[in-house]
Amino acid sequence: MPRFDPLRCAFLTIITLFLANAATAQQTISIPNWTGSFNFNGQNFTFTMIGTNPFDPTQGPKTKVPVVIIPLKFKLLQCDPTQPNCSGATTTYNANGFTCTNTQSALTLTLNSPLFQDTFAFNSPNNTYTGAGQYTDAFQRANFLNGQNFIPTYHVLLRPVTTGNVVTVTPLWSQGMGALTACSHGNVDQAYFDSLVPGILSGQAIPPTTLAVFLSYNVTFDGGGYHGIVPVNGVNQTYVVASFNDDPQLSFQPDVDPLSHELAEWMDNPLHGRDIVNFPGNQVPGWVPPGTQGCRHDLEVGDAVIGTGMGGATPMMMVPLNGFNYHVQDEAFLYWFSQQPSSAIDGLYSFLGTFMTPAQNCP
Repeated sequence: MPRFDPLRCAFLTIITLFLANAATAQQTISIPNWTGSFNFNGQNFTFTMIGTNPFDPTQGPKTKVPVVIIPLKFKLLQCDPTQPNCSGATTTYNANGFTCTNTQSALTLTLNSPLFQDTFAFNSPNNTYTGAGQYTDAFQRANFLNGQNFIPTYHVLLRPVTTGNVVTVTPLWSQGMGALTACSHGNVDQAYFDSLVPGILSGQAIPPTTLAVFLSYNVTFDGGGYHGIVPVNGVNQTYVVASFNDDPQLSFQPDVDPLSHELAEWMDNPLHGRDIVNFPGNQVPGWVPPGTQGCRHDLEVGDAVIGTGMGGATPMMMVPLNGFNYHVQDEAFLYWFSQQPSSAIDGLYSFLGTFMTPAQNCP
């Protein structure tokens, strides 16, 4: 069993945060991370997050995680080539090409977004200022802002950000399908694309100390995106997959909204992967996805708010930046999952204020 050094901190004394043994951290991922725990109904729940402990002054308060964005170029069949009237034509969706609604590429727009630019200055619904930074950095600061002994200079920043080589993917009809133009979205089977990830990471020699971001344009993966962890050359490596969307049919997850969702989930649940047997990630008390009868036990901060807005929409906010109106999604705080009184910003349970109370518990 790993050893931990307890630290005194807040969560109204209900949640205890502690620093993980450094050797244990190296056995999981190579990106800086910390481990904490909370108690719910007599059961202890442990979690791991990216960065340093926001309550431990002996650690550096600022973490910088290098990022490589890998632009994806999909060539998707428009119809089933086994059918007599199908010509076998394909539609090209290029994250490094012009978008349908802008003269810039999805890649350029993403690089200039509040996800990677340090100019995002967030005020809570009650006008509490979190400080300028990147969107996920502001979210993580707000996650713990009112905790006793929170370090005011705490940051988790995604930098430096570089671009990898364009990866061209040509799936079979059973693995992905496109529309007549790239202005209408296509879809690629998530399991199929995920099978390609280790080879791409190895082929582009992306080190495990770096977050790899796979960026598509108007191509979903049985959903807006996902995040994962996979062994590459014997070392665990984390990554994020998301689409930049400007298809009106995807207006419920426009531009960088899917990536904001996945980056926040990666930051707060980095050991979660598609292989949930080996990489189950942070497990929390059972919570009912709002508007459903289901029960989940994973700390997925973006999934928690899906469909919780007016008319079943997903809450997001618009951020004007660099001549473009970006959209970023609300994210649930740790306290929503721990189902404890909140020491997050303004006592809220989600970043944009969608949740004012903790999750509904389920077995």
